[in-house]
Amino acid sequence: MNKEFFTQNSLKSVFLLLMACFFAISGANAQASYTGQNFTIPTTGTSGPGFGTCEVACVGTVANGANITLQVTLAHSFMGDLSLWLIAPSGQVLELSTRNGGGNNNLNVVFSDAGATNIASTPATFSTGADVCPPTTFAYNGTFRPEGRNNVVTPFNVAPSNVPLVGTFTFTNTFSGINANGIWTFRADDGVGGDDGLTCAWSLNFAGVTVPTCTFVGGPVLPALNLSTSVVNCSSNPIPVPAVIAGTAPCVGAVISYSVDGGMFVTLPMGSTTIPGLQSGAHNIIWRVVNSCLQTSTATQVVNVSDEVDPVLTCPENITISLDPGACSQIIDFTVTATDNCPFAGPMGQVNTINTGGNGNAVGGMVWFNINNLAGEDITVTELGMNISNATNVNVYRKAGTHVGSETNPGAWTLVGTANANTGPFSGPFPGNGTITPAPVTFIVPPGLHGIALHMVSASSNYTNGNGPNQTFTDGTITLTLGSTANAAWGAPFTPRVFNGYVAYGTASTAGEVTQTQGIPSGGVYPIGTTTNCFEVSDLEGNTATCCFDVVINEYPTPTTTLACNDNVQVSVNENCEAFITTDMILEGGPYGCYDDYIVAVQGYGSGFGGVTIDNDAIGETLTVTVTDPTTGNSCWGTISVEDKIPPTIECRDVVIMCG
Repeated sequence: MNKEFFTQNSLKSVFLLLMACFFAISGANAQASYTGQNFTIPTTGTSGPGFGTCEVACVGTVANGANITLQVTLAHSFMGDLSLWLIAPSGQVLELSTRNGGGNNNLNVVFSDAGATNIASTPATFSTGADVCPPTTFAYNGTFRPEGRNNVVTPFNVAPSNVPLVGTFTFTNTFSGINANGIWTFRADDGVGGDDGLTCAWSLNFAGVTVPTCTFVGGPVLPALNLSTSVVNCSSNPIPVPAVIAGTAPCVGAVISYSVDGGMFVTLPMGSTTIPGLQSGAHNIIWRVVNSCLQTSTATQVVNVSDEVDPVLTCPENITISLDPGACSQIIDFTVTATDNCPFAGPMGQVNTINTGGNGNAVGGMVWFNINNLAGEDITVTELGMNISNATNVNVYRKAGTHVGSETNPGAWTLVGTANANTGPFSGPFPGNGTITPAPVTFIVPPGLHGIALHMVSASSNYTNGNGPNQTFTDGTITLTLGSTANAAWGAPFTPRVFNGYVAYGTASTAGEVTQTQGIPSGGVYPIGTTTNCFEVSDLEGNTATCCFDVVINEYPTPTTTLACNDNVQVSVNENCEAFITTDMILEGGPYGCYDDYIVAVQGYGSGFGGVTIDNDAIGETLTVTVTDPTTGNSCWGTISVEDKIPPTIECRDVVIMCG
């Protein structure tokens, strides 16, 4: 078999199955069931024993051992290598099976005194199915009596004898009268090297036993919660913990924990009524309650968090300006600001793809690296690229400060999202600098140094063998420092395996892209009168905000009504042999109102508000100019002398004459 492939799947299964014994009860059968801790067989991949434990409580003295059954599903190549034992808290031993099954694979059996046949007397079914969880084919599949030749654990490399006889020891004569409360041990010995295995699930069942039950009110599938983000940040308000009840009475002393989006379970302090809010998006919560009898009940709940909070758009107060004498307009500068509880979409950036090279894998395990946010503001990670094999979800964790020293401490980390790496392309086994698979995920990284942890949820491989843990890559906004990996969830870090991928992000700026829908932009020229400026901004969820303000430009309030004109004004035409004769050229004294409000008349060239254009025909002429205030009818006149002061230019060119 492929040892590496098995190890990947076994680690996945051990992580996904509960790591402690929990109790569930079926009221219809009055049967207490306790699920045991899974384990690998053997733990080192060679011959040797493997152990799993299960804690039992509230059962007490077993009047009839026949009421005890053991259900076990395990994956193992060459079942004929295995010896299986059940050991009670007080040390009683029952041999379940020793070297049965030959070269066939896998087991899905209920060991019970009520079985029709003894497993040692039953031919195995041909099975070469993969020894991975869950198995699909089995050497043995059904209910069997235990082999029962021994009531002590014999050395794992000793083949069974015919004495005592098969069935000498049973659940009845081994466990009747014992106190079942305590730690039970399921032991699996591999007598020959070269094969691997693991338990997929195993449980102890006690018929005729009734213990107190705690359940979630409204469970096991709780009504979905549809929440909005809060007005102060992009997370919902705290989420209420569902009530638990024992029958018709409150459940006292229960321990409640929860898992968000496949992350690790977090135990709530006693008396807690809420858990922290969740970021915008759809989330799946598993609630779990365990009482003093180790009874476990779970309930699932979908929590949809959407950003329903409009951004805030702030316009300045109305602006009123009184112009200086003669002025007709004013340049106006202003600022419109936009804020939101969730980051607006800022300019996107991406660190170049980091190819660390080499072969290696962290299967169902961990990858750690650091992000140092140099932007001075939050950044929003929008996608991770990773070098993996096959589809998987990846749980993403973050902590303030470096990851170094916290790799084996899951309590130091916060689950911030689940990256969906199910679309490929996938790089295949041992790809070296293989294809990087994009995995969208959204979470915020504040300024400063932060550790990032990635956990492959399924058995897919994450190829991360690199050139050491201290390589850094930067684009000036963020710096990535490569770290380490582990082949198990929160296992000991291993180098030189490092992160192989990229981080795509946007700046989590508080300023959205504000659009002006009416009026004149800041820095524009505002004429006399009232100009209304309006703006709008939208956030990522389409929530909008608008604001408007007026800019009022008033003409100089107290202009004189008496006009005085300059006489003999010297005017020079421009390079186009033209000149614009303005009110300001002719009038003197004042103060006057807006010069554009006066009528200027030039002899031979007509009249117009604010001025008249003359051309080269006026050069050398002295022309009369009249300025009239149309409001009062007052006027004055003067003369202009038109000149051309721009010297001519001479263009010389070479001439070539051909002779002959």
